[in-house]
Amino acid sequence: MKTREAVNRMRSATHDINEEYNDVECVWFLNTAIHTISAQLIAANSPFMAREDVFRDGDTFPNDYYRTAGGYPVKVTGHKLKFLTDAEELTIRYFYQPEEITLMDESEDLPFGNEALNELAVRIAVILASNENEFDVSQDTNIQQTIQQAIASGLVGL
Repeated sequence: MKTREAVNRMRSATHDINEEYNDVECVWFLNTAIHTISAQLIAANSPFMAREDVFRDGDTFPNDYYRTAGGYPVKVTGHKLKFLTDAEELTIRYFYQPEEITLMDESEDLPFGNEALNELAVRIAVILASNENEFDVSQDTNIQQTIQQAIASGLVGL
């Protein structure tokens, strides 16, 4: 799903015909939703949020690094790796947080390859935006919690 489409869908779902929420606010709501979903997937150890790369002693993890996915003979301080072995390089699997969306590029996509997760991100963003205006979002919140439980149990194996 394109980021612009997600913002338009947010506006439609919140009946924001006068564009009360500017693009910056919509992007903030979407990024918050994306981070929420990513954190839940990482907590469930979903390989959907894992990457693998080869590192050498003293290398630095990329900025999107969240935590290692498994036990490795390394010590991580900040994003810097210190090997606890004599190996010259290690292939390390790690969890990552997707880069924040910006709307700077009209062809920008939401970060999840799974459309259900992109739909969930838009729905969570709508709830956040609606809550800003003090709408009753209790029913939406209950639905969101049900969906989040489904993520925790059903997407672990992605």
